[in-house]
Amino acid sequence: MRAGAAEQQPTDALTAARVGTADGGSIGADVPGCLDCGACCFSKASDFVKVSGYDYSRLGNRAASLVTWRGNRAFMRLEDGHCAALVIDTQSGQFRCKIYDKRPEACRALARGSGECAAEREAKGDRPPVALRLAREEAEPTASES
Repeated sequence: MRAGAAEQQPTDALTAARVGTADGGSIGADVPGCLDCGACCFSKASDFVKVSGYDYSRLGNRAASLVTWRGNRAFMRLEDGHCAALVIDTQSGQFRCKIYDKRPEACRALARGSGECAAEREAKGDRPPVALRLAREEAEPTASES
């Protein structure tokens, strides 16, 4: 396989996330789109998303600013309780990954509508709306700035 080919080919889970669940079923209407949810990008644990050596090299020059080390293990860095690669778009209310094409394998493997996805939404579904509200408040000019 030529260099970079694995990056260009979506994983089975990623393909399933685009067309249905990992087991081949369809995604129910109650499952929000990834851009409208973002729950999986939030955590209180500093060792939330493991970054392999391959993931680190795939991140290229962004790796140093997005990855934190615990001894010889690497993890995605967190900012304000969410992945440092998460962009909270205050205009659209969407949650975007600024490294989507280069994201770690752990992120690629999480299929929309899967059991893991449901567990993330159940455990952390309240965090994205709070983060969005805070980001919007921060983006609004205060009366003294107007």
